[in-house]
Amino acid sequence: MTPGVRKVKLTAKTVGVIVAPGFDDGQVIRVTEILKGMEAQVLVISLGDTVPAGVAGMRGALIKPGIQMSRLHPANLDALIIPGGNSTASMQADSMMLTLIMEIESMEKPIGAIGNGVAVLASAGQVASRRVTGDYRIKPAVEEAGATYLDQALVVDHNLVTAQSDRNLDHFVEAIAFLLQPATTLRLGQPRGRCGTSNHSLLTKSAQPAPNPQPGCHRGRSISTIRVLRDNAV
Repeated sequence: MTPGVRKVKLTAKTVGVIVAPGFDDGQVIRVTEILKGMEAQVLVISLGDTVPAGVAGMRGALIKPGIQMSRLHPANLDALIIPGGNSTASMQADSMMLTLIMEIESMEKPIGAIGNGVAVLASAGQVASRRVTGDYRIKPAVEEAGATYLDQALVVDHNLVTAQSDRNLDHFVEAIAFLLQPATTLRLGQPRGRCGTSNHSLLTKSAQPAPNPQPGCHRGRSISTIRVLRDNAV
């Protein structure tokens, strides 16, 4: 983990990671390493009806999925991560993939997306009135889908965690891990919509808070501020 980043335990938590041919294997390998270091169970999910012997990433790495999309029960996941790479088009065209995102969102479980993987969230109709970041090339697509695009390294809006690139994957995973902690809803939870778009829109330090947030709204909190709240939670 990055020096100064508190290591959170995710024992008994299952985090799904989607892979399709051409996925960014560097992102998936690093995210998996961090999650396993937090003692989470990582479930690699492939598209389609059968589990392939291996799915090739954009840099040539082969990863063997643990389950195919058609056999996955969303209730068995605690969080879902969508990597970037050359696989986003196939994910956007896969109806089971889009349905999975909608089901995870309906349960308000954390969903993370990296780089151009954020475009898959837009295809699933899950970014309207939300704040996101991602590869700058997807900005028109997410804005057309109703999102507010922020040129930030990391943006957390309610249960959505989006990263602009793979340069801050430690903090990306830490944000997802924080949302999986029971104290999250106790300390930060507000009724959905009270703060406009979500129950706690959380941005990185460089992000600017929305003008005139309502009383009690946590919009504009930085990841560092979240860490302080968590460390002092009872």
